[in-house]
Amino acid sequence: MMIEEKTLHFKLITGEQAIRLDFPARRIICGGYSGRSQDAVQEHVRELQALGMPAPESTPIFFQVSNYLATTGTCVTVQDGFTSGEAEFVLLFHDDQTYVTCGSDHTHRELERHSIPGAKQMHPKILARELWLFSDVETNWDQLMLRFWATVGRNRELYQESPLAHILEPDRLLQEAERQFKVRQDGTIFMSGTIPTVGGRLVYAEEFAFELHDPVLNRTIGHSYEISLLR
Repeated sequence: MMIEEKTLHFKLITGEQAIRLDFPARRIICGGYSGRSQDAVQEHVRELQALGMPAPESTPIFFQVSNYLATTGTCVTVQDGFTSGEAEFVLLFHDDQTYVTCGSDHTHRELERHSIPGAKQMHPKILARELWLFSDVETNWDQLMLRFWATVGRNRELYQESPLAHILEPDRLLQEAERQFKVRQDGTIFMSGTIPTVGGRLVYAEEFAFELHDPVLNRTIGHSYEISLLR
């Protein structure tokens, strides 16, 4: 079956240069329950079970969603108010290079109680518009900081914050995913799975903002998007 290609436009930041990169988004692989500490993962599973979410048979988990869900847009339209985002690191594979950015795996939380893949398929995967070369950050990977903010009314709160040391290492995560998928293929977007929320609660916000910060090279990739209810 032929999948229609979708082109995303990024800026590759390397050194002092910003180079346009047109990325052929052919498929999206999403990870879940991908924490480096299995004790923390199981704690997260228990938190979700308390909210009525199904528990996975094993962790981490991986599934594919449609490539048309990939976007660098700034607005997500939804049918109801039971959706929220999740901050993740994102790997992109193209022309024998691996690129890094950050993104939000926006999800319908009520449907997630019945089907995680179905809930993920309902909403876009929002990506920041800038990329780094993976090779530029590989040596200080664990120090990269992932942050996510949620705005409700006029109140902007930190929703998620964690160094990437709390998520499985990219090589190990990809090895696990490749039990099911050939991930390192041209045009693949690989989303890592998320980090715990601050306070262990879901927030249904009007706006979300996320960033990936490199404290060694003192640079940041960031993006934000609004939620619009369809009337």
